[in-house]
Amino acid sequence: LFASAAPHERTDAATLLPMLARRFAQSLRVERGALPMPGSSLSIALVGATGVGKTTTAAKLAARYSLDNGLSVGFI
Repeated sequence: LFASAAPHERTDAATLLPMLARRFAQSLRVERGALPMPGSSLSIALVGATGVGKTTTAAKLAARYSLDNGLSVGFI
């Protein structure tokens, strides 16, 4: 991140934070309707601020994977 920032940008949080967010977003892989291949597992990470619904979303995903697809679900 610092290598791509100009020297005056390296100490400016208002500039660095959006650059960091873009870099992070580019490194994520987003899939819709992902199911594990037979004999393998699938990991899902939910990231967000407190109170935005991560736990509720995890419960809904677990229910869908279990009820709709008959898969075993675990939480860590």
